[in-house]
Amino acid sequence: MSLPFLPVRRRHHVKKNLPTAAACVFLLCLCLTLISCTGQSTKSERQTEAPVAPQPALLFAGDSIMEGLGPVVAGMLPNQGNLKIVQAGRSSTGLCRPDFYDWPKAMREYMTSLHPKLVVICVGTNDDQSVSDAGKRYHYISPGWEQAYAHKVEEIIDIIAQNGGTSIWVSPPIMGPNYLRPRVFAIKEVIRQTCERRNVVFIDVWQTLADSAGNYQRFIVDSNRKKTALRTKDGVHVTQAGNTLLARAILPQIEQGLSR
Repeated sequence: MSLPFLPVRRRHHVKKNLPTAAACVFLLCLCLTLISCTGQSTKSERQTEAPVAPQPALLFAGDSIMEGLGPVVAGMLPNQGNLKIVQAGRSSTGLCRPDFYDWPKAMREYMTSLHPKLVVICVGTNDDQSVSDAGKRYHYISPGWEQAYAHKVEEIIDIIAQNGGTSIWVSPPIMGPNYLRPRVFAIKEVIRQTCERRNVVFIDVWQTLADSAGNYQRFIVDSNRKKTALRTKDGVHVTQAGNTLLARAILPQIEQGLSR
């Protein structure tokens, strides 16, 4: 007699698997908790971080006179830490010909990108020409021209001030050519009067490179009869020695402006 076939019952180790599953759940919850805490901590740290202040900057702007003067002044400045110095002098430029070089546009770009604390400007040598203002054109140097040119100076002053900067205006030095000297002097006077009216610093270096009588001189002679050129042959531009004298004349005001 054969025995009936009975299926073999397989035992399920439920009790042994439960601790393993529980451990996995516990580890998963622990990881999620740690991630959540870390995220909250990072977020809190980000919220408490102080905003990084922009690097302070000093901008030299203007025509070819500043193109030569700016680097000499920068070389004389004492250690300014992380001060960024930008040389923006452009040869043959001025305020009368925005079609050639648009200084208001350029200044807006410099102010919004660099946020300079101080802007040192020298223009005027190339501005003995007609100027447009409010849709009208004025010939040099009519009364209408003086007012129109003053508006151009004020526009630059306003762009700098509205963007948190301070401007220092430097006059051109005395000119050598007889025809050019009175013309640039008249421009210098318009700039000076405008700066005085707007309570902006104006440094007059017209006489800095002149002789003792106030006349143009190309050379100076020291006590040893050594001759040193202050100006180039064209009577307009300035040599390294001449720029050193100009830099010494304007350096105190620049240092004072940076210390404010």
